[in-house]
Amino acid sequence: MLWLYIAAAGAGALLGLLRLRVLAVLAVSIILAAISVVWTTIEQWPVTGAAVNVFTLLATLQFSYLVVLVLSVLGRDRRRGPSWVPLPAGGSAETTGLASSGRARSLGDESNNVEPY
Repeated sequence: MLWLYIAAAGAGALLGLLRLRVLAVLAVSIILAAISVVWTTIEQWPVTGAAVNVFTLLATLQFSYLVVLVLSVLGRDRRRGPSWVPLPAGGSAETTGLASSGRARSLGDESNNVEPY
């Protein structure tokens, strides 16, 4: 039964790396639950043991999917760089043209009604 847990964690990790959406995870969950039910029926497990086994297999799949998905998104954002635009030395928001788009403002600027060029 350990191989099924390892396969569930691996499948979740692969789905997380590929950033596949809910339908793929749902399909793998259904397949995993069906395999687990068939396996526990062949082994003649009690119903509560089979239910707990299915639940932990699905939890393993979901947890590994979420962990790898979060790590891949954080790694992608870190490679992209900062999302803010630094002002050049001695420049202001009006001279760089960033004030019209609302992306950068000086600290003392309280007004929100900056007119575009």
